[in-house]
Amino acid sequence: MTEEKRYITLDELKALDDTAREDVWVPEWNAWVKIKSMSEQEATAFFQDCDAHKGDTEYANVRLLAASMESPSIGPKEYAVLKQRNWRAILRLLDRIRELSGLDELAAERAQKNSSTPQVGASSSS
Repeated sequence: MTEEKRYITLDELKALDDTAREDVWVPEWNAWVKIKSMSEQEATAFFQDCDAHKGDTEYANVRLLAASMESPSIGPKEYAVLKQRNWRAILRLLDRIRELSGLDELAAERAQKNSSTPQVGASSSS
């Protein structure tokens, strides 16, 4: 017997907390950091903000960490503290945040869409 499809209701969707959270062990600090995924609204704001600051990697890192670090909570003002910390630790957090929020896939799609050069493996029609 096959199960009937059940579609989510609007009320269920509104009440749903689908934020992914993860504790990340940072060996360089001998401590845990709690991160969270970004919502669609947060990700859109992140991309729009980063588009306005094209090429400013530090700005993008600050925005990503500020949007996704829950414990400790880091805002743009507190980022100065992180700038003095081990770069590998920062990269570890940024990598996990991007993966948790699906930003790597989104960035790849955006890059491919915005690229004027053909992508490797992409077919071109003449």
